[in-house]
Amino acid sequence: MIEPLISIIVPVYNREKTIRYCLESIRNQSFKNIEVLVIDDGSIDSSSKIINEFCQKDNRFSCYYCENSGPSHARNIGLDNCKGNYIGFVDSDDYISTDMYEFLLRNIIENNADLSICGYSFLDENKQFIRNNDDEEGFSHLYLNDECLKYLFENKRINGSLVNKLFKKSSIGSLRFNESISRCEDFLFLYDVYKNTRRVIYINEIKYYVIESKNSLMRSTPSRKDVEQIEVFKRVFDLYEKEHSVYLIDAACGYLDAILSGYKYFLIPNILSKKEISMWNNEIDKCLRICHHSKKLSQFTKLKILLYKINPKLLYYFYNFAPLKKYKILIKKLINR
Repeated sequence: MIEPLISIIVPVYNREKTIRYCLESIRNQSFKNIEVLVIDDGSIDSSSKIINEFCQKDNRFSCYYCENSGPSHARNIGLDNCKGNYIGFVDSDDYISTDMYEFLLRNIIENNADLSICGYSFLDENKQFIRNNDDEEGFSHLYLNDECLKYLFENKRINGSLVNKLFKKSSIGSLRFNESISRCEDFLFLYDVYKNTRRVIYINEIKYYVIESKNSLMRSTPSRKDVEQIEVFKRVFDLYEKEHSVYLIDAACGYLDAILSGYKYFLIPNILSKKEISMWNNEIDKCLRICHHSKKLSQFTKLKILLYKINPKLLYYFYNFAPLKKYKILIKKLINR
């Protein structure tokens, strides 16, 4: 029996401090029949040199160079050139367990699935534990038909992250990342994957490690691009209204929470116009009409709704006033008990 080939796509831009550890974790996979497509997205540090070292000493590694165009373009280069039966994605800040792809592949085969998902942990730059994405150790579930769409906006077990997954190549097909989007492009991509997959297996064993770097996109200085994340949610939610109304309440709860959280950007000077803020206020009101009685609204989301109804500026201060930021995580833990 011919062993399947797994293609692993790694976009890289100026990650000289992390890329070596990342690529070593891939090179040391217990499942050996892999090809690693490293896409250097115009790095100007020593990332290219490190990537070349791996390509020279391991013929499973290949490097593609392009002018800096963002992760969507880089991943599309990987998709256009990969030869595997299965496809995985790894971010250049992060690293993976030595058996991650063996684990994911076994689960796909045993469950005749289109997509396999594992758990992941968040670590700081010193690789010290912060939190897991799912606290229910060992939880497993086989999602059938379009069931994943029910949970996509929850952003928990089924979420918009590419990296803790192994895809059958056929589940992606000709689908590509939208290169006009620089934030949350994976959420839109995965929506298109989930709506066409029929069997998705999730087993919560931690195999992927996300490094929360001070220099990562999620920690960068607020800008207009941060609102782009919520605009992607709006684009997908609009599709739910048209095509997946059976899951509309589930989607509205998650979408509402995303917009309310977005107030940390909305009122920062020069990010949004008054007209745009008014549009987002209308989106909040629409979501409230859809899901105001839903049990899926967490107590923390209900607190944000209360602050919004009193005065939207309270949401802004809740997220951006330094003393409150310090205690926000504690408040969230206490209120969700």
